[in-house]
Amino acid sequence: MQKQWIRFRTIECVAGKEIIDWLMKNQRAAVASEAKLLCQCFLNELYLEPVVLPQTSFIEFKGDQTLYKLGKHGLERDPPVDTSPFRSGSIISTTSNDSTNTDTYQQKIARSTGVLIGTDLNCVQFNSQVANTVQDDTTSVSSKKETSDFNMPIDGNEQVEETDGNSTNKQTLPGDLIAALYNEYEELLLKQILIQFHVDQEWFSIILNICRTLAKRVRVSSVTNDSTPNNDIRRNVKFKKLPGGLKTESQIINGCVFTKNVIHRSMSSKLDGPRVLLLKSQIEYQRSDDHRLTTLEPVLNQEQHYLSSYVDKINLHYKPDILVVEKTVSRLAQDFIIANGLVLIYNVKESIMQRLAKCLCTTILTSIDSRLPLHVRPPLGRCEYFEIKEFELNNSYKKRLMFFAGCPPEYGCTVLIRGGTLQQLKVVKSIMRLFLLITYSTQLEQAFLNDCYAQIINNQTDLSLIRQFDLEQYIDSVVTNKQAIIDLISNGLVLSTSPYVRYNSPHILTCTNQQYLPNELLYQNIYNTKYQQRKENSVSSNDDDNHIKDANSYSWFYNSPYNNEIIHVQDKHPFIKDKTLLPGINQDTKAVYAHYRASGGRCHFRRRRWYDWLTLYQQQQPRDQPLETIFAPYLDLRLHLHIAILYSAHCTVQTKLLTCRQPEILEMPAYSIHDTTLGSFLEQHCFSTNNAPCKTCQQPLQDHVRQIVHGEMKLVIRIKHIDRTTSNLQKLSTSNGIYMWSYCEHCRESSAKRLMSARTWSLSFTKFLELLFHLESFCVSSTRSCQHHLFRDHYHYFHSQQFIASFRLFKIKLKEFFLPTPTMSLKPYVHERDYYIELTKTLSVNGYNIFSTIVERLIELKNLTSMPEFFISKIDQYLAQERLEQQTFRALMDEIQLKMTAGSSKEQKRQLDADSYVCIDDQIVEAKKFITKIVQNWNTTLLELEQFIKKYEKQQREASKKVPIKSVSSGEPNTEIGSSMQNDSEISTILETAPTPLLPPTTSIDIDETNLETGPKSILTTDEETSRRSGVLKFFSTFLPTSDNDSLQLKSPFSEDEHLQLSGKYVVNHRELSSIIAHALSMSEYEQRLNEEFALTNNINQEQNIEIKQSDDSSTTTTTTTTNNNSIDDHQHIELHFHDSTTKFTVKIFYAAKFHVLRQIISSTLDQTAYIRSLSRCKKWQPRGGKSKSEFWQTFDDCFVLKDLNQKESDSFSTFAPSYIDYISNSLKYHRPTTLTKIFGVYHIQYRHNGTGENFKRDILVLENLLNHPNISIPPVIYDLKGSMRNRLATVDEGQTNAVLLDENFLTQTQENPFYVRLHTKWTLMKALYSDTQFLAKHGIVDYSLLVSCYNDEQQSLVYVGIIDYIRTYTWDKKMETILKSMSGQGQSPTVISPDHYRTRFLRRMDQYFPVVPDEWHAYEKKVLDLSVFQTETMSTNVTTNELPPQ
Repeated sequence: MQKQWIRFRTIECVAGKEIIDWLMKNQRAAVASEAKLLCQCFLNELYLEPVVLPQTSFIEFKGDQTLYKLGKHGLERDPPVDTSPFRSGSIISTTSNDSTNTDTYQQKIARSTGVLIGTDLNCVQFNSQVANTVQDDTTSVSSKKETSDFNMPIDGNEQVEETDGNSTNKQTLPGDLIAALYNEYEELLLKQILIQFHVDQEWFSIILNICRTLAKRVRVSSVTNDSTPNNDIRRNVKFKKLPGGLKTESQIINGCVFTKNVIHRSMSSKLDGPRVLLLKSQIEYQRSDDHRLTTLEPVLNQEQHYLSSYVDKINLHYKPDILVVEKTVSRLAQDFIIANGLVLIYNVKESIMQRLAKCLCTTILTSIDSRLPLHVRPPLGRCEYFEIKEFELNNSYKKRLMFFAGCPPEYGCTVLIRGGTLQQLKVVKSIMRLFLLITYSTQLEQAFLNDCYAQIINNQTDLSLIRQFDLEQYIDSVVTNKQAIIDLISNGLVLSTSPYVRYNSPHILTCTNQQYLPNELLYQNIYNTKYQQRKENSVSSNDDDNHIKDANSYSWFYNSPYNNEIIHVQDKHPFIKDKTLLPGINQDTKAVYAHYRASGGRCHFRRRRWYDWLTLYQQQQPRDQPLETIFAPYLDLRLHLHIAILYSAHCTVQTKLLTCRQPEILEMPAYSIHDTTLGSFLEQHCFSTNNAPCKTCQQPLQDHVRQIVHGEMKLVIRIKHIDRTTSNLQKLSTSNGIYMWSYCEHCRESSAKRLMSARTWSLSFTKFLELLFHLESFCVSSTRSCQHHLFRDHYHYFHSQQFIASFRLFKIKLKEFFLPTPTMSLKPYVHERDYYIELTKTLSVNGYNIFSTIVERLIELKNLTSMPEFFISKIDQYLAQERLEQQTFRALMDEIQLKMTAGSSKEQKRQLDADSYVCIDDQIVEAKKFITKIVQNWNTTLLELEQFIKKYEKQQREASKKVPIKSVSSGEPNTEIGSSMQNDSEISTILETAPTPLLPPTTSIDIDETNLETGPKSILTTDEETSRRSGVLKFFSTFLPTSDNDSLQLKSPFSEDEHLQLSGKYVVNHRELSSIIAHALSMSEYEQRLNEEFALTNNINQEQNIEIKQSDDSSTTTTTTTTNNNSIDDHQHIELHFHDSTTKFTVKIFYAAKFHVLRQIISSTLDQTAYIRSLSRCKKWQPRGGKSKSEFWQTFDDCFVLKDLNQKESDSFSTFAPSYIDYISNSLKYHRPTTLTKIFGVYHIQYRHNGTGENFKRDILVLENLLNHPNISIPPVIYDLKGSMRNRLATVDEGQTNAVLLDENFLTQTQENPFYVRLHTKWTLMKALYSDTQFLAKHGIVDYSLLVSCYNDEQQSLVYVGIIDYIRTYTWDKKMETILKSMSGQGQSPTVISPDHYRTRFLRRMDQYFPVVPDEWHAYEKKVLDLSVFQTETMSTNVTTNELPPQ
């Protein structure tokens, strides 16, 4: 009402149609009938009266051109202000002087007119809906939900409040606390801003009062005349800098002020209540080309007549006091205007014309010739006064300003800033503009919180921290490190315009996965670079500073490359040189003189080149350079006036969820053209039925779910169509307003429904999202005190017409990606303690059983009858040998047990480290090989003894046939038989050559083989001799009967697949291929061959360098290089052979030296024992989900995977391997991220088993295991992603946990919960993928995929990625596969395509699979982490800066 009274007082009479239009335009009435009824109430209560009173007793309001003026009550109820707000010569106090409530008087009006009028027309209610409506008692809201996703109660008695949040009689205690909180926060914020910009604190009260006054006076319309968003209050306020004067002379002018002067001194420089006409067209006479042949006098007469009539037309039809023309006015027209007593202002900028039109509440007339109809009011503007004032500046200059003051303040104001130099006032102006936006935004936020029934949970904690924060003292003592930055952000540095909005520290400061990020992003500098330099060079004088400022002011001139060419001085003209020449003497001198006059003098100004450069320079410079604070950009408050969101939408009507709008990043600066208001968003994007359907699914926009993700929160917006007749919303008014309320999912109660206020409607959607995502310490206090969070625990509903929009926040888990580790620290794989104890027991029992069996065999042989004495003596020596070997074995087992246990049995067992278990493992292998050699040697000995017995018995039988049998006493020896045996050279040879059992080197028994009587001699044979002799004996033993042969033979307690006869630290098992590789790499022959290759390579490289430098003959150089390259190729691979008694092995190590160096770089050590030990044991591994027919093995420590290569893959990698090794080595050397799974070696394995006849040949690739994460106990979800949609759906059995899923499975599972990542995570991933795929495409590699293993728990979500299967090149068979699948007609591109196209598709899909979630630091980080550089030419970017999309 106060604004309306001011308007009526300023304008003497107003047409009825204009009053109706004004009420509807300012949302005081929804339709014309409602506005007309409201005006009828004004007439009945004498607030209005017609200028011409009718003769009838009842006065009916007419919405036409009937004029009305203020009535009796309207003049009496003038607002109590000291001076008119239209004429403000000084700063107006920000104290609210609103009139007191007149509830009794309003109730009287309601009873008589049927309409209840609020205090400032914010609340207009009809008597049928308010006055006669009985207040319903508030009861608890039922927790019944219509749908689980919408979660809105559909029955129960909710409280409905028809008034909006701005009604003064509804001001509650929480609202007062919020207002006091915001006022205090504004003051604290302004103090920090002044400190950051180095501004005197004397400006504090001036800026605070001016901005608060402007925020209350100026009204901001959401849409301008050209239908563009205009919710920035600063567009309606002009700040004018006037150097000099006092700070207290700064003032607010309700109107327009600009630099201009009247064209003639006779024109008045001051007018009260002038009528102003704004004209766009020029006032001059356009002469045509037809007048060139006529005399000048008629043309001048025509011009005079035209301009005279033109000015008369303006004066008679419009009768203005001031004429403002945007373009030029001819001199003759100016004379006519002066003669008519008008004030003329011309050549006015278009922006000033627009401001004048807004402040004067008029329109700009395009032309006088287009006459308006008689019933249309002339477009004249009104203001309280017009004046031209002259101000004195600092440099004794004077400046004249033109004032159109006394206009309605809601349409625009001008602020005159005085009290300093021009440079100081520029800083003050920037601060004032910033703080005005902050003040305006805080008022809208307060209205929004009041409409939400917000209540502060704790109003002391956060502000007390800001109060205690001393920024000036902190600046001098701050240290530029990570912890200092975290402390600065958390201890009270204000970064938001809202008091309870708190920003977390940048995640980069706290995360550990930042090894590939650029240094400039790591927030190392707190101060601005220029401020840091200024701080270091603070000893410079003021004169030097002034000189620098002056130089900077004209830097555009000094930077020009054409300064020396601007003015060109020519030589003197001959007419000047020759003083004898006089003009007009003869024809020649006349020509010389004419040429002198036409040449224009000696100085020529070369405008073109210099002005072209100046135009280009000005275009490159920013028009309005931002003012820099003392802090770095990421600590600048203005950076956080933006919000970046990830916006997406999908349809809910389709049976299959369809992503209608792919996730894209939208950057929305608050109160800008890329922003919108909360009410406008709801009306245009939620409740509008005029929008076109979705282009993807052809469904209305209301059938879509919108998701807005920011930080670690996700906002889900759902829209539901309701039937008002059947729902509990039928009590709400049918007006065009928006009702809002909230529902707590914990308390299961909803707040009262309230009509959205005009200020809440005007709240920036950017600030609304900021409050949703970051607001703290607020709860809802409507029906009862709910202590749950205002936004995180509540559904917020907005209702208009037939739609309800639901807003709900959800917590999300951001994925933390990890690339393959650049270095590997291999730890030895050890079993549990009980395993070694049990293995030692089993080994000990088997060993002692072997020795017991040996003793049994020897005793059986010794107890044979009719054996010679020397044979029995030999058996006794064998028994002694067995005892020594058994003692050796016992000592070895005791040493193993001693290492596993310590102290007495009563003491606690000692905890062993990994190295101790490795030593135990090696000793167990040594014990197993010892037992194997014992069995082998004793089997040979027992076999020879058995042969000796058979031969001896045969000779006995032959001797018994030749010699007669004589009775011999039992005590006498049979000398004949003994002598025959001693003389038998064949039997003697068998025993003499019989091998003896194996003993350790420290134990030996001297046995004379030549003299069998003295006993056998222990001989330690080599492994080759033993295997050769045992092999020969086994060959002959095959001809013996099986039953006899097995009677004395010892059986090995170990598996037949283990080749324990081979020397070395590791056990070779031909079923475990990695053990064969480990044995080959541990051979001394391999080390010798490797050193030879290194030496050969170094010599060849040195020779090549010498040849290139010294040789002048190109052919010689080419021949030498070719020869050396051939020699290098011949020595790149190392082939090793080894065998035992049953199997012959061959291992070929491809690119042995190169892979050896690569493994050294990866392991950061020269010793590769850990790598070899890891390969010593492996097991069969069957990955699920892959279509490859290759076989896989996995080492026991899960560090490596062995893959079988087919012939094509092996041939492809043979040419690809050297480049791959160089690429990985350079990536590790220069710390470049890479996702390629590291290859540790390629080997060809071949063996042939003599016993079974098995012949095995394979090419084996050793890779790192991307699924090896021993510290994580939860099972992962594994995806194999190629970026293709053709046959990329894996069938998963119910209950299966280790399945490998494909692309279609990934899209289905991540449609509503995508793999959200942070910007720096996505940047690192895309940088690695971009360089890796570029390398693979260069070498023709296709059909690779990204292996993704995701580990989800309650605290975090970890994702490990790596490119696998990058061995296959794009050969002719792959090309044929591409052509055939392209012709199949399935509508999808084949999986395998050309390398470049495969790379483009792969990168595009990976970019879509992992959307970036921006946070509060996104605006700063994106300047360093630019994702667009990792996109190929055919990829489309998903980062835009457009306004909110329609769906």
